[in-house]
Amino acid sequence: MYEVGSLWRKWDLHVHTPFSILNNGYGDDFDKYIINFFSKAIESNVSAIGVTDYYTIEGYKRILETLNNEEKLNEIFKDKIIEDPEYLKKIKSISLFPNIEFRIDKVIVIGDKPKKCQIHVIFDNIVPVIDIEQNFLNLLTIKDGVTVDGAANLSFTKENIEKIGSKVKSNNPDYFDGKSNLQIGYEVSYAEFGQLCKLLQDNFKGKYLMLLVEDDITNISFNSQAYKIRQEIYSICHGIFSSNNNTIKWGLEDLRIKEFGGLKPCFWGSDAHDYDKMFKPDFDRFCWIKADTTFEGLKQVVINPSDRVYIGEKSPFSDNYNKNKSNILKRVLIKKKENCINNQTWFDTDIVLNPMMVTVIGNKGSGKSAIADIASYVCNSKNLKYASFLNNKRFSKLPENYAGDYWAGITWLDNVVIKKENLSEENEESLVELVQFLPQNYIEDVCVELDDKFQREIDKVIFSYIDI
Repeated sequence: MYEVGSLWRKWDLHVHTPFSILNNGYGDDFDKYIINFFSKAIESNVSAIGVTDYYTIEGYKRILETLNNEEKLNEIFKDKIIEDPEYLKKIKSISLFPNIEFRIDKVIVIGDKPKKCQIHVIFDNIVPVIDIEQNFLNLLTIKDGVTVDGAANLSFTKENIEKIGSKVKSNNPDYFDGKSNLQIGYEVSYAEFGQLCKLLQDNFKGKYLMLLVEDDITNISFNSQAYKIRQEIYSICHGIFSSNNNTIKWGLEDLRIKEFGGLKPCFWGSDAHDYDKMFKPDFDRFCWIKADTTFEGLKQVVINPSDRVYIGEKSPFSDNYNKNKSNILKRVLIKKKENCINNQTWFDTDIVLNPMMVTVIGNKGSGKSAIADIASYVCNSKNLKYASFLNNKRFSKLPENYAGDYWAGITWLDNVVIKKENLSEENEESLVELVQFLPQNYIEDVCVELDDKFQREIDKVIFSYIDI
């Protein structure tokens, strides 16, 4: 699925569903939600989504049920499929992660108003829904200070949250007038942070990430008595939900390792509660992550955040990518000709290349030099006399001349294709050199004596990329 390695892709880790009772601007038509969810994600070129709800994964569960129902998918996307037969394939290529949003028992006083900190728990999408429900939500105790039916410790189920809401409303009928029992229950419920962390560590170690919502916790001064609260939460959380440039820089300073045990990368999303906001974060602050769209890719951001996550309108690579498509290799083909002489097969190669950097790794004799030699030949290199594989002592050696049995092609990122029909033919001297080919034999030659020859080569490589 990920044949070219890590790429900068757009992620939105904060998209709510109609099951976010506290703020549902979608309505109750879930089929309509599914249509908008995927069509807008495809239009926005979003590769991975955190499906978010308060205290539940019901929305995520319903989306998965729809994805596993081919008949349903074909029915609700029939118009899209008529326009694009590959549409369902595009839908299923989007990675989805369950994201549960919690208020916790850590209180911040802003002015004279107490507010509870918020965190998000994002699970590995290989974890079955039933495991998250049974081994986390059903074991996590609701904190609300309310006793229902003689019980003070209820688990995070919809039924229990609704019971709490009913009890609170009966005690305060005027204050909660016009709100449903379920909505009230969500408003007053919160989780105990210590219990939440223990359940995750005991049952889901390595299969979740915890992200802290920045908005409220920044109101705790590092010089205040509440500093230990802030330190505890930052130390436990893997990252921060924030698009603030100062917070982004702060989280990546080395001091965070000493203070919290690790760097704290920032992530972001649209926080969509209605269709207009879907995949449209404020000020176009999109979250770009350089990784495969897997949970392991997401975890890699926590390990190596400086080079893996960026928040902004465009990815860090986009300008270079768009300006240099004619200079970036996309694909290498090496194929046997139909009218070949030798029966032995050396190549049946179709390699898709990462547009940023490619390192070819393998044992001696595994074909590293062969690929580099042949790709450079197709691109008219002037250094082919130094090639260690494509030469008249090896691949082009007579009488077999295996090179004559093969053709090769290069596709650039702008989809321009260059093809050589016979690898045994020499390139014309007048052809424009399209790559810098520096094989080992050539490096050894120019480095034998560090004289003007070496300096001239350095200058040639440097100044070939500078406008003079």
